[in-house]
Amino acid sequence: MRFVLALALVSACAPSVDDFVGDWQPIADRSTITRECPSGATTTPLEGNLRLDHGTESDLVTVQLPWVDKPTCAIKLDVMDDMARATSGNCTWIAAQNSSGMILQTVSVTQLVFVLDGDELVITNTGMSVSTASGSFGDSVTTCRLVVAGVARAL
Repeated sequence: MRFVLALALVSACAPSVDDFVGDWQPIADRSTITRECPSGATTTPLEGNLRLDHGTESDLVTVQLPWVDKPTCAIKLDVMDDMARATSGNCTWIAAQNSSGMILQTVSVTQLVFVLDGDELVITNTGMSVSTASGSFGDSVTTCRLVVAGVARAL
């Protein structure tokens, strides 16, 4: 009887996938993004909302990432206890088109973690990059590493 009661208490306290789902707003003075590009590094406050939703091939999927130019870049996440971790992620889209051809952007994710901490969502990303290819054959490529660290609150 004690074992059943203890198990019920533990499972009642553990976060579920539903706890991650929704819109999250980064706290401006606690959230930054650093863009490390060949031309240098810049750090700015993280702006815009993050949206997480139920996934079909994973526990969660990002519906909106505030640090990606394309708002519908879907990154798959698996949830274990209070942590959601990226399982894969590449998005490519046409950023612009000019006389030299299309400008394509690709976001690649290798390390993206969200941790629930009470009513806050801690964001850690040390493995994300954005590549921009331009020219008629994508012959000019610039890759910037993105480092995101911050805390968000549910809207």
